[in-house]
Amino acid sequence: MKKLLSIIKNEFPDKAIEISDRLKLLKEIINTTMAGINEKINEAFNERDFTAMEKYSEFAKLTYEYENKLNKIIDFLDIDYDEIETVNEVDDTDKVKGKSTPNYEDYRVDSNIEHNLYEDFTHIRPYGFKFLSDKIIPVKTWQEMFTKTCEILMDIDEQKFLKFENAPKMNGKKRKYFSKEIINMINPIKIRGKIYIEANMSSTI
Repeated sequence: MKKLLSIIKNEFPDKAIEISDRLKLLKEIINTTMAGINEKINEAFNERDFTAMEKYSEFAKLTYEYENKLNKIIDFLDIDYDEIETVNEVDDTDKVKGKSTPNYEDYRVDSNIEHNLYEDFTHIRPYGFKFLSDKIIPVKTWQEMFTKTCEILMDIDEQKFLKFENAPKMNGKKRKYFSKEIINMINPIKIRGKIYIEANMSSTI
């Protein structure tokens, strides 16, 4: 598996990014499945159905094992642009062997191009964002962008932001995206010490 992933990452970096993005979506589905399993375990406990508890606990264990395997693949395929020392140069040894180094620069975010909220951000990594001014707020991940945006919104109107917890349009059908409790939240991050946000979100949401 590692050999195959190495070939994909080095020879087909565009496909490595695509595979990684798809696996992240699959991971999110698995996370919601784990939340559903947790609900079943709680129901079984309340009903003192220990047979069901054992069954769902075993299911959770197996699901968790596959989740860890997905994490390893995602981490292996991840292209860390900050660690790339030379982008357009080819190693002399590779030249002799007729090999070429993949040009990861082709997949780097162009910080000179602005994007809007109506675009598809698949395969796009954030460089920074603007909010209510022309000043660029630097970020490296979508999670960091979401967190900083929430902090700004809360600073502008704290009471309105806290009301997101009970606003159906601001939350999912099965789990909360804004909550003062971390129950059923997958990757909660606390904002200004008052409310949690669900940080396990894809760039396309």
